[in-house]
Amino acid sequence: MTSNIEILESMISSALNTLYKEIPPTEEEFIILTDKMRKSNQAVFPVTDDEFSECLARIRAQQIVQMDVGVFIYDRNTPHKSWLPSRKADLDFFFWKRYKKFLEEVRHWNTRVTAKLDQVSDEIVDLLGDPKSENAFQRRGLVLGDVQSGKTANYTAICNKAADTGYRIIIVLAGMVENLRQQTQSRLDAEFSGRKSEYYLDPKAELEIKNSPVGVGRYGQQKRIAAFTSVSKDFDINVLKSNDLNLQSVSDPVVLVVKKNKSILNNLIKWLSKSRDSAT
Repeated sequence: MTSNIEILESMISSALNTLYKEIPPTEEEFIILTDKMRKSNQAVFPVTDDEFSECLARIRAQQIVQMDVGVFIYDRNTPHKSWLPSRKADLDFFFWKRYKKFLEEVRHWNTRVTAKLDQVSDEIVDLLGDPKSENAFQRRGLVLGDVQSGKTANYTAICNKAADTGYRIIIVLAGMVENLRQQTQSRLDAEFSGRKSEYYLDPKAELEIKNSPVGVGRYGQQKRIAAFTSVSKDFDINVLKSNDLNLQSVSDPVVLVVKKNKSILNNLIKWLSKSRDSAT
């Protein structure tokens, strides 16, 4: 059942998206509008002061944040050749499109924010290098962002676009403690793979349950992402074996969310090396 605060938050977000399509409201305009909507709906959808404060904090993160395109610095001794603009017309961008729709319809992001996210993530993916290149390459980079600047949405957008452009394996290093890894896995389940990873990696789960859509999965399953880690389990070769999963057995892009733990990373490296040797 939807709570009063969820209903009010949705109403405020919709009003802001309608009234401020191009330019975000000033703080004064934001306060006047939100206060007015709370008062006019108080009799039907009453909320406490604490609930309303938390509501405004979430809406600010969704509506007011403005992403800058940013700048990048590169090594002139190894110049990078741009590739994405020339290939973009031939790419489907299925995963990005459903993520963008999810942000706008579920997270209530304004279209001007998703448009900026589209632009920023394009620039970063272009810097990654062309996954379809016939020549081997190595690319390294670091993305920095301020608090509430959209960093999580940024790397999630990059994951979706990396899968769209042809990257087969996407590894997300999610902190050094398990609860942070679980949070990241859960978010990528909803905003990237579109399936609950704990069901997907449960050998006893029925196929219908394994493929039950969540988050972005409700916006299309014509293409899929295979999660080789889950909310309940970090990278574990035995879990993959019990599900008969390996890089040769799936044609979908694969995502792994792992901790920055020496033994886990060593096991992941050995598994990747063995998978590469098996493929050659």
